[in-house]
Parts: sequence; C-alpha cells; structure tokens
Amino acid sequence: MIFELKLLITDLFFAFSIFTFLFFIGSVFIKKEFLKILDEEASHFIAFIGILYAAVFFTETLINLNSDQEGRVTFQDLILGEYWPTFWIEPLVWILMTQLLRFKKIRRNVFLRLIFSLAFIVTIENLISFYSLFNRDYLPSSWRIKSSLVIYPSNLFLEILMKLFLLILLTGIFYVVKKKLNDWKTSKIKSQ
Repeated sequence: MIFELKLLITDLFFAFSIFTFLFFIGSVFIKKEFLKILDEEASHFIAFIGILYAAVFFTETLINLNSDQEGRVTFQDLILGEYWPTFWIEPLVWILMTQLLRFKKIRRNVFLRLIFSLAFIVTIENLISFYSLFNRDYLPSSWRIKSSLVIYPSNLFLEILMKLFLLILLTGIFYVVKKKLNDWKTSKIKSQ
C-alpha cells in the first residue's frame, strides 16, 4: 500500500514537471488567466503532495526500521551505510522543493521552476538505470527505465498524458475542497 502511494506521488511529481514545461511554453503564446490560475493551484497541490510524500517517506522508513532483524539490518545499512546519499538526498530535496513552491517569488521564477522540474524527472534511480545501460555486462530484460503503476498504458506518450490528466483532475478536486473549506470557515467566523 505504501509503495503504491509513493509511486503515485512520484508520478504526480513527474506530471507536475511536464505540466511546468508545457505551461511555460504555452504561456509565451497564450495569455489566459485560466492558465495562471491552473498553475497556481497545481503548485499549491504539489506543495500539499510534498507534505504527503514526507509523511509516506518517514512512515515507510519507520516501518522498515521496525521489521524483522534481517530486514532491519539491511535497511540500516541502506540509510546509514556507504551509499546513504542515494537514499536521503532525493526525498529530502523533493520535500524541500515542493515546500519552496509555497512562496510566490519561487513559484513565478521560470528558471527555478525549470530546475525543479528537471530534478523531479531526472531521479537518482533513473541515472543509475541509465548508467547501467552502458555497462558491457548489462543485458536488460526490457528497455523501460522506470516501472510505474499498472493503471498506465504501455505507450509512453499515453502514459504521460494520463499522468497529466490525473494531475489536473486531482488539482481540480483539491481546488474545490479548498474552496469549500474556506467558504465553511468564513461562514463559521461570520456566524460568531
């Protein structure tokens, strides 16, 4: 369950990166207020997803540390051993980047947003997989770099479209829920 949730969150980060590239390219040609609002809400949604990602990451870490003796020793070697940066850097950077999107100056800075997008797309796992493709002793069983959830089609273009659609759909739901909560909060304040 936690693994699937973490994969879904990672897919939302990837979709946000693609959305950011498309938004900045589209905003050069299309000057619609709707696009700016969609970008603002997608940034707020990703900041919320970053908090959820932090909770899932630390919960998964605690669960693995409380597993059986052999699993615990292996996991402790992973998080504290020789290659500890590969475990800690990416999640902590992702959490930091998503929370920095709360600030309007960072949200509107094209250069920073593009760097954030590249950091969401080019993961340590992808770099290691890409590097191992050029190892002469490596014979891949498939040429896909990253496995994703079963809900996506096998076509890469359709997979990216579905991830974008999922991001926009969840951003819309997030916007509606946030608006209803704000309306409820103001009606509570006015009634007092």
